Amino acid sequence: MCDQCQDAQMNRQAGEQGRRSSQGVSRRSFLAGAASLGAITALGTLAGCSTEDAGGTNADNSEAPAATTPSWQPETWDHEADIVVVGCGTAGSAASIQAADDGLDVLRIEKMDWEGGCGRRSGGGVFGGPTRVQKDLGFEDNADLVYEYLVTVGEGQEVAERDWDLVDHDLIRVFADNCGATIDWLLDLGLDMNWEYNNGYVVVMPGMEPIMADGDEHPLLEGSMGYGLVGQYAALNQSDAYGIAFIPRTHVPNPAPGYEGPQTMASGFNGGWPGGTGLWKPLEEAIASRNLATLYSTSLVELIVSPDKEVVGVKATDLASGKDVSIKAKKGVVLSTDGYFTNEYLLRHYTYSRFVDPGFTGAWEGAHDGEGTIAAMAAGAGLQNMYFPGNTESMDGGLHVDREMKVLDVFGNPIPRLYAAGLVISGLKNTAGGGTQACGVHNGFALTTGRLAADSIAKLSAWE
Repeated sequence: MCDQCQDAQMNRQAGEQGRRSSQGVSRRSFLAGAASLGAITALGTLAGCSTEDAGGTNADNSEAPAATTPSWQPETWDHEADIVVVGCGTAGSAASIQAADDGLDVLRIEKMDWEGGCGRRSGGGVFGGPTRVQKDLGFEDNADLVYEYLVTVGEGQEVAERDWDLVDHDLIRVFADNCGATIDWLLDLGLDMNWEYNNGYVVVMPGMEPIMADGDEHPLLEGSMGYGLVGQYAALNQSDAYGIAFIPRTHVPNPAPGYEGPQTMASGFNGGWPGGTGLWKPLEEAIASRNLATLYSTSLVELIVSPDKEVVGVKATDLASGKDVSIKAKKGVVLSTDGYFTNEYLLRHYTYSRFVDPGFTGAWEGAHDGEGTIAAMAAGAGLQNMYFPGNTESMDGGLHVDREMKVLDVFGNPIPRLYAAGLVISGLKNTAGGGTQACGVHNGFALTTGRLAADSIAKLSAWE
């Protein structure tokens, strides 16, 4: 990391005095209606530069003029790193840790004054297989079975009546191929969980009514916290309905007191199951041990894009001071800003649902407003499978990515150096067939795609 990152305030002031603003389409102008989806405009042209090197001499030994900063670039970069990770939730944390272990210089920005996102506030379960836990407990699993399960349940029983897909088969394939290794990676980071199988039917959280379906004949272990390897009731029921193998794949960590975030389940959010603290603990400790630079209370405004349509950095706002900062991403940017369910504009204009739940938006005030989605759309990104029936467990749809987590434009072409991970991207549909695909799918998906995005960026050369 350059010396600038060691004194963020000084550099923000310097950048404010000397920086030319980027000509990219901003999130603010997007919301004001200045940009339309799919209209990709030129972001500026290179300013005229001398054919001589800066500081050199001409043929007659006269001093050559210094090269000027291209008009599309900020005159001053306030910060720079190999990889800029936007959003410090589950996906962003996995991307940051993996990037550091790949040898990259990492800078993270987070809109809130705390980090952890949905994973920290969740029940903590992580879906995936095959894993060391499954093997030790005698469950045989493989990536093909994971793929079959997710596609079958994600598409739903009505699949034969449609000629389109509800899920991204390529993305589920790459998730199935890597989700088991992600859980083993978490265990190596220190994830604390009971290596025992909880009877296969555990879904009932303390204080909640048992989840029952009509005609259900499967017992539920009421009152159990369900720590360890869990086969959720919904997964069992759906396996019966679709005639596919039931294999427990949800790995639930033990709670970690002291790692609660604002409104975590441990403090009364959504039923009081504090497993998310156990998921967050190894991630927070890994981030701290790698000394990753982080700018809190910093909100994404726009992506900085070159005339060649490469994403070379981000423009953000320091919410405490109100000043804008320009951050150079020498290799790439990862958008891990999660969902859009507090953004009424996106919900009403890009999903077929018109439902906005004040309970969810209030609990997540200031977050999940779709800023990453909007910034990417302004740079030409395409959307896929936009769907929101009214709660976070069912939300799906977002940025279209390929198997390397490259964000694709509206024509299906990669936007150079722009990557995404977690719920900001499309791929899983968590509601088909009644009930969820399985507990912990979203956490597993966020962690896995975050690691994949970082690995992809690590292979790139710096743009300058």
